[in-house]
Amino acid sequence: MSSAQTLSFDPIGPDALEMIGKAFQEELQRRALSRQSEEAEALAAKLINAYQAGFATTWA
Repeated sequence: MSSAQTLSFDPIGPDALEMIGKAFQEELQRRALSRQSEEAEALAAKLINAYQAGFATTWA
């Protein structure tokens, strides 16, 4: 594996996870989505990606 292919692992801490979870729950309610739906799964992925990209400061 080349250095360009090396994956980095940056775990999400408990405070950030709580913040993402709160945003997730609020959006589920706002959109009237089931937590078990494909849409909810996609939303969770988008929230995590947004956090990892540095957009979390807009949630606070």
